[in-house]
Amino acid sequence: MWFVCAMTAQHITNTAPYIHRHQQLSDLHKLNLESWYHVRGLDPNDPQQRNKKYRDRAKERRQKFGEPEPPHPNHLKVCEQIFHCESFNVW
Repeated sequence: MWFVCAMTAQHITNTAPYIHRHQQLSDLHKLNLESWYHVRGLDPNDPQQRNKKYRDRAKERRQKFGEPEPPHPNHLKVCEQIFHCESFNVW
């Protein structure tokens, strides 16, 4: 029982530096986010403004290069459809 109490006391005394370090890292993260928004000309408090920067790159690619050709059918599935049996399973 004494060992559990000693470990609990040690845990409590060791948490203060960890909490302080966590708070420092959290503040640093907040500062980094603010500078990231500032460099990009965004307001960190306006979520609608941040969402305006989204670009649908797939749509742009389809407009520029056209629709891609559909993929070729799997030859194993084609064999099954032709012969109407499941004995051609390779697996």
